[in-house]
Amino acid sequence: MIPQLEKPEIKNLWMIQLSTDLLFSSSLNKCPNRLQIGSALPNHFHNHYPHISEAVFQDFITNEKEGELDLQQNGQILEKKILFESEFCSLIVHAPPIGNRFQKFIFEQKDQMVQHNSRAIYYEHELGDSQIHWSGAYVDILGYPREEFTEVNIQRWVEMIHPEDLKHLKTGFEKDFKLDNPYDTFYRLKHKEGYYLYVQDIARVFVDEKTGKKIILGSITDISGLKNIEKKLLENRYTLNELSSIMPGMIYMFKKSPEGKYDFIFVSEGVKDIFGVTTKYFTQHFRKLKNRIHPDDLNIILETNKNASHSKTMEITFRIINPDETVKWVFCSSSLLKEQNGQDIWAGYILDISYTKKKEEEAKSNYLRYKQSFDNNPLAIFHYDKDGTILKVNNTLVKKANLENGEIILGKSIHDLYQHSSIYDTLLEGIESGSADYEGSFITHFSNTHFYIKLKITKLKFDNGFEAAFEDITEKDFVQCVMNDVATISAQFNDMDFFYELVKLLSKKLNLKYCLIGEYIPNGRSIQTTAIAKDGKIIPNFIYSLDNTPCETAISNYRREVVLISNGVAEQYPKDLFLQEENITSYCSTGINDKNGRKIGILVLADSKPMQNEEGIINIVSILSDRAGAELQRIQYEKILLESQQLYKSIAENFPRGTVDVLDKNFRYVYTEGSEYQKIGIDPKELIGTYHLMKYDAVTSLNAKKELDKVLLGQTVVYEIDFNGESYKKTGVPLINKQGEVDRILLVTQNISESKSAEEEREKLIKDLSSHNDELQRFAYIVSHNLRAPIVNITSLLDLLNEDNLADPNNVELIDSLKTSVAILNATLMDLIEVVSIKKEKIRKVETVNFESLINNIEKSLFKQLKEAKVKVKRDFAINEINYVHSHLENFFLNFMTNAIKYSHPERNTEIHIKTKMNGNNCIISFSDNGIGIDLEKYGDRIFGLYQRFHTHVEGKGLGLYLVREQIRSLDGDIHIKSEVGKGTTFTITIKNLPHPDQESIEFSQENTQ
Repeated sequence: MIPQLEKPEIKNLWMIQLSTDLLFSSSLNKCPNRLQIGSALPNHFHNHYPHISEAVFQDFITNEKEGELDLQQNGQILEKKILFESEFCSLIVHAPPIGNRFQKFIFEQKDQMVQHNSRAIYYEHELGDSQIHWSGAYVDILGYPREEFTEVNIQRWVEMIHPEDLKHLKTGFEKDFKLDNPYDTFYRLKHKEGYYLYVQDIARVFVDEKTGKKIILGSITDISGLKNIEKKLLENRYTLNELSSIMPGMIYMFKKSPEGKYDFIFVSEGVKDIFGVTTKYFTQHFRKLKNRIHPDDLNIILETNKNASHSKTMEITFRIINPDETVKWVFCSSSLLKEQNGQDIWAGYILDISYTKKKEEEAKSNYLRYKQSFDNNPLAIFHYDKDGTILKVNNTLVKKANLENGEIILGKSIHDLYQHSSIYDTLLEGIESGSADYEGSFITHFSNTHFYIKLKITKLKFDNGFEAAFEDITEKDFVQCVMNDVATISAQFNDMDFFYELVKLLSKKLNLKYCLIGEYIPNGRSIQTTAIAKDGKIIPNFIYSLDNTPCETAISNYRREVVLISNGVAEQYPKDLFLQEENITSYCSTGINDKNGRKIGILVLADSKPMQNEEGIINIVSILSDRAGAELQRIQYEKILLESQQLYKSIAENFPRGTVDVLDKNFRYVYTEGSEYQKIGIDPKELIGTYHLMKYDAVTSLNAKKELDKVLLGQTVVYEIDFNGESYKKTGVPLINKQGEVDRILLVTQNISESKSAEEEREKLIKDLSSHNDELQRFAYIVSHNLRAPIVNITSLLDLLNEDNLADPNNVELIDSLKTSVAILNATLMDLIEVVSIKKEKIRKVETVNFESLINNIEKSLFKQLKEAKVKVKRDFAINEINYVHSHLENFFLNFMTNAIKYSHPERNTEIHIKTKMNGNNCIISFSDNGIGIDLEKYGDRIFGLYQRFHTHVEGKGLGLYLVREQIRSLDGDIHIKSEVGKGTTFTITIKNLPHPDQESIEFSQENTQ
């Protein structure tokens, strides 16, 4: 044991026997008495003084020279001395004497600085003293060896500082140096090799309250690398600003000191969008923005900052509380760009992700709703990819399949699970086409349970996969579904096509290998297959012998019972070659009877595996046997009917301008022939099987169907239709079968266009003659009435005339009256001459009349009257020209316009509206005024009569409208009137666009519209 020679300043003491490398420890030491130099002692030193590596301790201890090693902790020194003629050496850890608590405090502060940053130069200096105590990494930073650098005093240190930096720098070594807070400055310091380094100098003043002594403790760190980076960043500030202007959010860069101080080098304008403050405010007061962080996120940010020192990156999402108390979600990402002696430069960005967060929450909510809906869906569902791998299953499927959990099926392949299942082809079809459906029998893979299902395959919209949804249906529902499908094909197909579709349907729906319908041949004791499907596809028909087959049992069973052998049918009928060759295991059949109970055919189902759903198949076969029997019987009747086709054809071909048709109950052609088809260019053979009413328009088809429905009720009907511009007379006769039912319609059609046209011409001629006769009678009455009065008056006046004394004064008055009567007679004769001229007018001059020009001329001729009556004429000409008799049109408008002036309303100005438009080859002219109107209920039947007047307050003959109507009628036109007393009158004229002498007609188009 080493004697206790230690002084208070001695911390540890060891003796080493150099010849044996044995170590002897003092009783003060907290380590074993004997340690090997090569391992335990360097490790022990390093554990107590972690700033010094084990290798440094090893070199120091094994060196043959004496010396000291700065342990960089509380000013402690490891001193090595050679004793007893190099037999032993001592290792003593000691510190400068500590005279008071202040000196101890200084050591502790210096030790904390060293622990914080071991890659720095440390100094201790008492104000007023020129000496400095150096320690730390001065060799690594400035290149000076320990022996040389420990001699550096205040004057030498100042000489090492760059002259430009001395102008604004407090070195911290002045006697009057006062600083309450830590001193943090940057300057350039000369390296031993002559170049300058950027360093950061952090110092603090400590004062002994008892003695007033001031001790400065400081550290110097090389920040050249950071300064160069900062310089480059500042030089590229413009580029950063331009870059940040086109990027969302804010971009920033900052320096972080070892003490955790942040100094922002760059902040983009995007800070306004994130925090609502300027870049200047952010760089100077960013710590105040801590209050803007959501309280629930603050600890997460602090923890992330702490971890960032090790990971060199930081990513975090947190919330910011806006001034209006709304919450904004942001994403912050930072990365360390440069690390230099504990001083770091970080760069990063902050993005406003409120919208994204909102959509994320919505998506999460939607996903949870979708997952809940998926798991709780009453349908059993699984998802699979294009390779057939099952990706997802819902809870309903797990329960239906009696699985413990969904993990059992996840990852499995449909090719392994369902390759021999009834749904396998449907699953593959879904992959190929994106959708598929199946309805029928299904046996589960795991529990071997039988179900009737509806399976629907759909391509998933958002995932690259497919969904298989199983609906569990009852046997009753399944049978009904099959019947619905049968009804559908029954409506769409007839004859053999129906049987083909039926056997394909049953083979697929029931998942059976074979389905056939055959016609029973009694003489041959065999079945002639009518339609046969194998695995859902039609195959060629064949003759099937009944001897020693299960079909023989079905045919001979007069009670129409279903024969079903669910397993082993080939063993029961070893002589049935069909069963043996096709490896048939299960069989079901029933005989098909006609309405008289006679066997006419058979329906057979067969499969190479046992039948599971026996009851369902029996129900389906029982129902379908009646439907198949009806169709078989119908085909047989049609054969008989077609045998008489030649008779029908002979009748039809010799039937003039007509056709002979035979229709079934659905009005489809069973037979049709006739000479009329040659005229209209239709091949009658192409009509067989088509819908008779399909060629007609909707109205004609509806009317014809009403008549044909009567024929199905047993009535004989006769009706007419128009088709392709021709008129036809049709006679429908019911055809009754042996059971007394109408199952066909005989329809005889004859073209009556010529006779109907002749009839129409005859009726028109009679109508015209009758009209002219009535007109002549009215004209004769008016002539006799209007001429008779003035003639009687003249005769009476002549009788009163004094012929013996012509100078008689009474004769003067009589002669004046006589002149008046003669004038009236003359006017009446002139009117009648004009009327007769219109009726006798044969050749009329047709020319192109411009409505604008015509109305302008009429307005000029009536200028005075129009102006005095304050008439306003409005025009709306959809067409501007027409081929017509100019004098007639001029007379129309002149009469209407003068009437509008004569019969204007006293309480308002007269307005006239003239419109024109085309309707086919007819021109429609509308003339409206707002005058006093006419009571049509009282005078409507006389409005266009000769010498008809209805107002006495104006002059007139009552001839104008009569002449207008006669001129219009003379050219096959028409005129109508609408009028309301006190509101006005509208005349509507329909006239033809007549052929022009120089051209057939004027083309009316947008170019000649106004």
